[in-house]
Amino acid sequence: MKTTKKENIRLEITYGGYYNRSIRLTEETQIQDLEYLKNEIKDHMPDTLDMEIVWDVEHTCSFCGYGWEEEEGGSPLCCNEAIEEWKKQNENNK
Repeated sequence: MKTTKKENIRLEITYGGYYNRSIRLTEETQIQDLEYLKNEIKDHMPDTLDMEIVWDVEHTCSFCGYGWEEEEGGSPLCCNEAIEEWKKQNENNK
């Protein structure tokens, strides 16, 4: 089964700069911290044109942990467990 998680969660400000922590926190905590920072920056720098919280996304297999890759038809390539689950899900959708 394909799992998705957010990675490299950061605050990007159009005039430059970013916020990054060296301690690994949960996705929710990182986003909450960045929302707080974003609001603090807006309070102190009202001329800031644009700020948004963005992240990279990594897709992995929940069975084997490898990066998620698919054949043209959508079938996973990583392990038999993922392939069998994909086949069962697609049989039920027919």
